[in-house]
Amino acid sequence: IKVTSQSGIGIAGATVIASGASTQNDITDETGTVTFRPVTAGTYRVRVEHEGHITFEKEVTVRANAVTNSSFALNTAPPPPPPPPPPAPVVGARGTPQSLSLTTLAEKSLDGKDAVKVVPIACTGNSASRLIVLRDALPSASYEDADEMLYLMAGEASISMSGKDQAMTPGWASIVPRGTNFSLVKKGRNPAVILSILSGRPCPEP
Repeated sequence: IKVTSQSGIGIAGATVIASGASTQNDITDETGTVTFRPVTAGTYRVRVEHEGHITFEKEVTVRANAVTNSSFALNTAPPPPPPPPPPAPVVGARGTPQSLSLTTLAEKSLDGKDAVKVVPIACTGNSASRLIVLRDALPSASYEDADEMLYLMAGEASISMSGKDQAMTPGWASIVPRGTNFSLVKKGRNPAVILSILSGRPCPEP
């Protein structure tokens, strides 16, 4: 069996499988040739495979007491399709532009006795801001889809991340990467007022 390209050049390293009265297989040599012997007379289904070429099959009839020659001209396989483009990032609602005094908002949010009070400020695209009034402790939490920046505006607090505690006074900020477990505890007599900005989580459509 002779295996060549469409231009007649022998293809070395092609796998040839002949299935019929018996089954034989081998790899073509540097000239693109493989020889099976002995072979029982009969009709064989011959399959030729080679990387970069289209697999080709055909029937070959072998007669008793005779040498049978057969040739296979392989077509070059088309290039693989390009990988699909990465999915577009999920972007939330556009949101509404606004300006406000965080100090005034914080003063208005001090009423009530909730252990944790969350006051939404704005949500646009993949970012949401909110004010957290902490009178006790923020339970341990972790966000798998968002990063969070916590900025202490007033009061005192302590944040625990990855087994480490850090005291926070006004002006301190903590960055919490997604997947990081953290907790917040209020310190001192007054509530802790914290600006929170979540990034990476799409805002819901209005």
